[in-house]
Amino acid sequence: MQPSHPDAPAAQPMGPYRGGPQPTPLRPPGVFAPRSLEESWIGDGVTLSLGGQLVPPKIWLLHVVMSIVAFGPLVGFVIALFYGAEPFAAPLPIGWAALFGWMWHRSLRGHKAAMLVNEGRFEEAERAMAGRTFGMESTIGLMAQARGDHERAAAAYRGSLAIIERRPAHMQPAHLQSYPREAIALTNLGRFAEAQERLAVTPEHGGPYLAALRAVASAYLALATNRMLAAQEVQALEQTFLPVRGAWGGLALAAYFRERARDPAGCEALLDEELRRVHADRLAGFFPLLVRWAEQRRARR
Repeated sequence: MQPSHPDAPAAQPMGPYRGGPQPTPLRPPGVFAPRSLEESWIGDGVTLSLGGQLVPPKIWLLHVVMSIVAFGPLVGFVIALFYGAEPFAAPLPIGWAALFGWMWHRSLRGHKAAMLVNEGRFEEAERAMAGRTFGMESTIGLMAQARGDHERAAAAYRGSLAIIERRPAHMQPAHLQSYPREAIALTNLGRFAEAQERLAVTPEHGGPYLAALRAVASAYLALATNRMLAAQEVQALEQTFLPVRGAWGGLALAAYFRERARDPAGCEALLDEELRRVHADRLAGFFPLLVRWAEQRRARR
């Protein structure tokens, strides 16, 4: 099975682990961002509430708010001129409108790029970003990770936190997701101690999406370092990802630890479940070690 769009990562050789059936759509037509964990896969760009819940991007609200903030001062100044205000006061409202108009434009550009990434249209997303990186590091990290460029992904996720880490009180779930995502990239680079450090600062109670990211990053690090997970951790992976329609690697990770626990039937069933998930054919970019193990195991059957 080939990736669903020519811009999607397809450089990896195809194998028995990639190519399972995908009968259930990830999201309804016209919905480009997950509204729940069940509608997501690990390569999605997402919008998170302050409570860590997945929410649809409120782009219409952004239009309204930024229109008021950006153009309100100009309207007020024109009204003030009508009632006799001095023209020398013009630089303040013009500067204010320019600043927030620029921020509005960048926000819309970033939103468009993230939605294109969710559709697998990476080249179009890069054109939408027009070479700019500020505020778009997480989107850059997602594309790099999907393509298997772990060095660039790790650097992008680190960059996304460079400013906000100086003010921990302002850290939100949308920022915190960069920690486990960077940990996955660092694991692929063999930088296990750094990956563990990133996971150590990822909150355990940041909402279901952050918890899912933390769980797969921790399990993947355990696989890479030949560490066994406790039975309850494996069960938690299964319970979290069985209802999810998109591929996260969580069920395949649970399968790996089932095999290590000498449960071949459970291992095989979980691998089959992962293959049924949407975008299972794209997991190699995120979890090359896991995919290599799964392909070798299925080739031995």
